[in-house]
Amino acid sequence: SGGVITCEGCGSSIDIRPLPEPAKTVACKYCGSIHSLYGDESSLLGKNEPRDDLHLMIGSSGSLKGRSYEVIGRMVYEELELDDGMWGSAPTLCWEYLLLDQEGGFATVEVTDEGVVLVRKSDILPNLARLHMLKWGEPYSWNGRSYRMYEEGKSTLKYVDGALPWVARLGYVAIFNDFIDHPSLWEDDVSERLSLEWTEAD
Repeated sequence: SGGVITCEGCGSSIDIRPLPEPAKTVACKYCGSIHSLYGDESSLLGKNEPRDDLHLMIGSSGSLKGRSYEVIGRMVYEELELDDGMWGSAPTLCWEYLLLDQEGGFATVEVTDEGVVLVRKSDILPNLARLHMLKWGEPYSWNGRSYRMYEEGKSTLKYVDGALPWVARLGYVAIFNDFIDHPSLWEDDVSERLSLEWTEAD
């Protein structure tokens, strides 16, 4: 449910918008302080440095693939790829925008130097143990499509604002594996990505 808390960074009021799931992270739009929420309690998680490279504003709305969305959260990650058992030394940026649709469903839009991807959670789980064992280029068939493992890496959270239904602490590290399905040039289907993500603590 919605509500109001006082920012521990500057004393301003922060409106907590109601979400389909309880909001667990909110940020002050005045000073950038980030708070975690536990019922009626809040605690300070950190403070954002100002950024001028964000593409979408909180509250922006639009339509993607026939669904109407509103931007309710923004995150910026630094990503490193694992190549031949060695972590890369030059991180790339990934901007993620948390979206809420008219039916109360969540999705994200990821923006990287490789393009823009709409990401939604799947209701049908693949064989996670099998996916974790796959090496680069190995195939995996799931949900009527054929994927190949093409990328593994880790991402570190550098910025967050808006309202999120999970706790997002600056410096949070997630590991990811990505699998891609490239249809032939003669098919109408677009490329689809299957992604797994988990925290280092998991």
